Amino acid sequence: MYPNCLADWRGFIGDGYCDLPLYELEECAFDGGDCDEFKRKYPKCEGELPNFIGDGNCNGGDYNTEECGFDGGDCD
Repeated sequence: MYPNCLADWRGFIGDGYCDLPLYELEECAFDGGDCDEFKRKYPKCEGELPNFIGDGNCNGGDYNTEECGFDGGDCD
């Protein structure tokens, strides 16, 4: 379905979870739009696993920053 997408698990595209960075490419249909809300909410967040943000666990590091909403409030 996505012949130029180099991601191993194409079933992740459009599954409702933002799978950065490998799937967020034109060749992978920008993860089927799964990252749109994340990018709007945290445009400067450097965390590569956005599903960690707001999951109820304080992951710290790149996620516990103002840009990432302090891990989506998990580190409050």
